[in-house]
Amino acid sequence: MLRTYLTAAIIFIVLIFGSIWYNKYLSETTTSLDEKLLVIGQEIQLKNWENTNILLKKFEDEWNEEKKICNLLLDHSQIDNIDITLERLKSYVTSQDEVLSLGEVATLRLYFNRIRDIEKISIENLL
Repeated sequence: MLRTYLTAAIIFIVLIFGSIWYNKYLSETTTSLDEKLLVIGQEIQLKNWENTNILLKKFEDEWNEEKKICNLLLDHSQIDNIDITLERLKSYVTSQDEVLSLGEVATLRLYFNRIRDIEKISIENLL
């Protein structure tokens, strides 16, 4: 009987700490990527295309690393949307299209902010 309660308590504790880690990881990751997108957007507005390409490559590399873990945690349609939008952004930056590039940056920022909001623990998300 005691062994059953102990096992249940251990499982409960693991779930609680796992949830805390999950929320912390997603919050930090999405905030970091959002901040990088903000800088990319500023470079696009300045029409500094060379620096934008460099920052975009770094962003893509970081996203590809984070995506390995996010594939385990997130709905794959969210990841697919980010990948598709990132590819469009790269194309627009290559063609130096300011308006469409800024639109894709805004879309990516929305996706990352939405992930952070949807996945955080809150009363709204529990109901």
